Amino acid sequence: MKSEAVTKTTDASLLVVQPLARKYYNVAGGLYFFGQAALPIISGKEKVSDLKVNQFGVAISSGFDYFVTKSLSVEFSYNLVNFSQTTLTPKTGDKTTTTDFSLAHVATVDSSYNLSGAGVSLTTPLSFGFKFIF
Repeated sequence: MKSEAVTKTTDASLLVVQPLARKYYNVAGGLYFFGQAALPIISGKEKVSDLKVNQFGVAISSGFDYFVTKSLSVEFSYNLVNFSQTTLTPKTGDKTTTTDFSLAHVATVDSSYNLSGAGVSLTTPLSFGFKFIF
């Protein structure tokens, strides 16, 4: 008996735009607390199946930004509220529209999109990054 693992790779062209507004409050020294509102927009197509993808949303988050220098900061943020509407339009057949509203972005995700292998937890909406300001 032979067993093979199946790996699926999707080739897609997507345009992602996310305008945002952010308000900073100084806590102490180079440490700042912030609140943020963003409007993520995704549009594109899967090349093999010719599936068109359109998504828009609203995301509210907060976090801390520590400015190491005037041009470099370390950021921790937490996605508090998320609303998104996704429309999938196949080459043949009916289009599908999915609307998602979630608190702390802890939502059920189809396993085919959860490539990290980790389950959803309270740390899922937590992000960390470095930012260069010019």
